[in-house]
Amino acid sequence: MTKATLQLEESVFVKLTAIAQGTNQTPEEFISSIVNGLDSEFDDDDALFAECEARWSEFEKTRLASPLDEILDWINSWNTSNKEPAPQCRPF
Repeated sequence: MTKATLQLEESVFVKLTAIAQGTNQTPEEFISSIVNGLDSEFDDDDALFAECEARWSEFEKTRLASPLDEILDWINSWNTSNKEPAPQCRPF
Protein backbone atom coordinates (compact mmCIF):
# COMPACT_ATOMS: atom_id res chain seq x y z
CA MET A 1 0.00 0.00 0.00
CA THR A 2 1.24 3.48 -0.83
CA LYS A 3 0.89 6.12 1.84
CA ALA A 4 -0.18 9.57 0.66
CA THR A 5 -1.06 12.83 2.35
CA LEU A 6 -4.07 14.92 1.39
CA GLN A 7 -4.68 18.50 2.44
CA LEU A 8 -8.32 19.03 3.40
CA GLU A 9 -10.16 21.93 4.91
CA GLU A 10 -10.84 21.25 8.58
CA SER A 11 -14.61 21.17 8.03
CA VAL A 12 -14.21 18.61 5.23
CA PHE A 13 -11.99 16.43 7.41
CA VAL A 14 -14.51 16.57 10.27
CA LYS A 15 -17.33 15.51 7.90
CA LEU A 16 -15.18 12.78 6.36
CA THR A 17 -14.27 11.40 9.77
CA ALA A 18 -17.90 11.41 10.94
CA ILE A 19 -19.14 9.69 7.79
CA ALA A 20 -16.36 7.11 7.96
CA GLN A 21 -17.10 6.37 11.61
CA GLY A 22 -20.76 5.87 10.68
CA THR A 23 -19.65 3.07 8.33
CA ASN A 24 -17.22 1.59 10.89
CA GLN A 25 -14.25 2.58 8.72
CA THR A 26 -11.27 4.84 9.12
CA PRO A 27 -11.24 7.91 6.88
CA GLU A 28 -8.55 6.19 4.78
CA GLU A 29 -10.66 3.05 4.36
CA PHE A 30 -13.73 5.12 3.51
CA ILE A 31 -11.92 7.14 0.81
CA SER A 32 -10.41 3.94 -0.61
CA SER A 33 -13.85 2.31 -0.85
CA ILE A 34 -15.24 5.37 -2.65
CA VAL A 35 -12.37 5.53 -5.13
CA ASN A 36 -12.54 1.79 -5.78
CA GLY A 37 -16.28 2.11 -6.38
CA LEU A 38 -15.75 4.98 -8.80
CA ASP A 39 -13.08 3.02 -10.61
CA SER A 40 -15.48 0.17 -11.29
CA GLU A 41 -18.15 2.63 -12.49
CA PHE A 42 -15.77 4.08 -15.05
CA ASP A 43 -14.13 0.90 -16.28
CA ASP A 44 -16.02 1.18 -19.56
CA ASP A 45 -14.97 4.53 -21.01
CA ASP A 46 -17.21 4.06 -24.06
CA ALA A 47 -20.27 3.60 -21.85
CA LEU A 48 -19.30 6.61 -19.74
CA PHE A 49 -18.83 8.75 -22.83
CA ALA A 50 -22.19 7.61 -24.23
CA GLU A 51 -23.90 8.45 -20.93
CA CYS A 52 -22.30 11.91 -20.87
CA GLU A 53 -23.36 12.52 -24.47
CA ALA A 54 -26.93 11.44 -23.68
CA ARG A 55 -27.08 13.73 -20.65
CA TRP A 56 -25.70 16.67 -22.63
CA SER A 57 -28.18 16.01 -25.42
CA GLU A 58 -31.03 15.98 -22.90
CA PHE A 59 -29.83 19.30 -21.46
CA GLU A 60 -29.64 20.84 -24.93
CA LYS A 61 -33.25 19.79 -25.57
CA THR A 62 -34.73 20.88 -22.24
CA ARG A 63 -32.24 23.53 -21.05
CA LEU A 64 -33.13 22.38 -17.51
CA ALA A 65 -30.42 22.39 -14.84
CA SER A 66 -29.62 23.44 -11.29
CA PRO A 67 -27.04 26.11 -10.48
CA LEU A 68 -23.78 24.77 -9.08
CA ASP A 69 -23.96 26.91 -5.94
CA GLU A 70 -27.37 25.40 -5.08
CA ILE A 71 -26.05 21.88 -5.69
CA LEU A 72 -23.04 22.53 -3.44
CA ASP A 73 -25.27 23.99 -0.71
CA TRP A 74 -27.43 20.87 -0.93
CA ILE A 75 -24.44 18.51 -0.73
CA ASN A 76 -22.96 20.47 2.18
CA SER A 77 -26.23 20.03 4.07
CA TRP A 78 -25.97 16.23 4.00
CA ASN A 79 -25.29 14.62 7.36
CA THR A 80 -26.40 17.77 9.15
CA SER A 81 -29.53 18.44 11.14
CA ASN A 82 -30.63 20.90 8.43
CA LYS A 83 -30.52 18.70 5.32
CA GLU A 84 -31.88 20.69 2.42
CA PRO A 85 -34.05 19.25 -0.36
CA ALA A 86 -32.39 18.66 -3.72
CA PRO A 87 -32.36 21.78 -5.89
CA GLN A 88 -35.03 21.96 -8.55
CA CYS A 89 -34.06 22.09 -12.19
CA ARG A 90 -35.11 25.18 -14.09
CA PRO A 91 -34.55 26.59 -17.58
CA PHE A 92 -31.16 28.07 -18.41
